[in-house]
Amino acid sequence: ASIWLVSLIAGSTAALPCGFEDPKSAAVARGTLNWAFPNALYVTTAVWEAQSVGVLAREEMPSAMKALVGYQKAAERLATLGDRLSSVRDGSEAPGISMVLIGPMLWARFEPTGVGRNVTVHVDGPRKGDVVVVTDEPVIAALTEGRITTRAARALGLLRLYGSAQAVEQVSGWFDRLPGQSSAKAATVGN
Repeated sequence: ASIWLVSLIAGSTAALPCGFEDPKSAAVARGTLNWAFPNALYVTTAVWEAQSVGVLAREEMPSAMKALVGYQKAAERLATLGDRLSSVRDGSEAPGISMVLIGPMLWARFEPTGVGRNVTVHVDGPRKGDVVVVTDEPVIAALTEGRITTRAARALGLLRLYGSAQAVEQVSGWFDRLPGQSSAKAATVGN
């Protein structure tokens, strides 16, 4: 059943609205995401836990304001992340990366090019063969601002990767070489 759902998500030709456009549709999309990528919803709990202990910042913004500026902020942060991923490219054959911000269910695709990665925000979902990254806006903000390392984000369950073992390992390596990793905190939650 999960293969069928992955195919459904990956083969979608009609753009589904993200939570910035239609917040009610995001809840349905999250359920489908969790079927296709087991335990993807754990990211939501991990983000909440990290925010409750101060590892991640909370954005306190009225929902009407978030709909107006939230998408733009998210798109800018994803573009920054794409630029940083391009800067650490190691010359090996690069898989595509499809990333979903689980709060608004906003998909972005980081497609390899000859010189780096092209970032397209608000795509329908992953393409076949992509490494799928499930995370959320506060995590991307912390990563792009150098407040947390990708290794810590993965250890805390804030960043989950799905795909073949080899491709996930390769993408994890790129993430771990992002600029600012050496000065970022290797944050922990709880004891």
